[in-house]
Order: sequence, then C-alpha cells, then structure tokens
Amino acid sequence: MGMAEFAKHVIAVANANSNGITNLQLQKIMYFAIKDYLTKNGLKAKGKIEAFYNEPFETWDYGPVVPCVYYQYKYYGNMLITDSGTYDPAFQDFDESIKNNLKVNVFNLVEKSHQQPLWRDHQTQILNHERIYQYQLADIMAD
Repeated sequence: MGMAEFAKHVIAVANANSNGITNLQLQKIMYFAIKDYLTKNGLKAKGKIEAFYNEPFETWDYGPVVPCVYYQYKYYGNMLITDSGTYDPAFQDFDESIKNNLKVNVFNLVEKSHQQPLWRDHQTQILNHERIYQYQLADIMAD
C-alpha cells in the first residue's frame, strides 16, 4: 500500500460521487485528505499515514504533487481521468474529506495549498524552479 494506491482510491471515490477528477484535482485532494485526517486525529494518526506515505508530496508551481502519481496520469492533461480507480476500505477514513474537496473549485484548492507554510515560505524559490522541497508529515500538519 502506498501513494499510488491512495490515488486510485481517491479516483474511485471521485467517480462514485462526482463527475470524475482531473490530475490537478487528484493531487490537491490527496494532499488535503491527508491534511484533514492529521488535523482531525492529531499525532496518533501519524502511524496510519506513514504506512502508505512512501513518496512524499513535492513543492511544485500549483502546490503539492506526488511525482509518481502525476506522471502516471499526466497524459490526461486537464481532462478527467478515465481510469476507474480502485476503492480500498483501508482508506475509507479519508472519504468524507475527498467528497468535500471534490465540491471545491480546484484553483481554490491550489490557492489554499499555497497558503501552507512550506510552500508559502519558499514561494520564490519554487516558482523560479531553484529548489523542490519534500513535504514531511509535520509540514502537512502545519498551518
């Protein structure tokens, strides 16, 4: 179980509860689902996330991105991902956040992700492509 499987879960939830999901939405919804879970459950939740957080988010222009997931779905561009995904009950604790964030305009999620300390504090370096930072769980939890 890893981030690729989590992405497939998010896609399955999106397909079952909305009109689908784009790659940009997928990245932001994955990020905020993990953030929401950590915020709601605190440090005791860290172990559950660590069990599948095998490839960290990176600071990209449009906010946090898991590279392996991005490259897996990048050929869809800004179109909906046609993969059906795979619902995994191990990730069901994230479903409410996924569903809620599917209702939010993706560019509002991008803007919200830019307000997170790791991205905000390094904005110039990120946008100038001088450095890519990796999100640790503490970075995701930070406000």
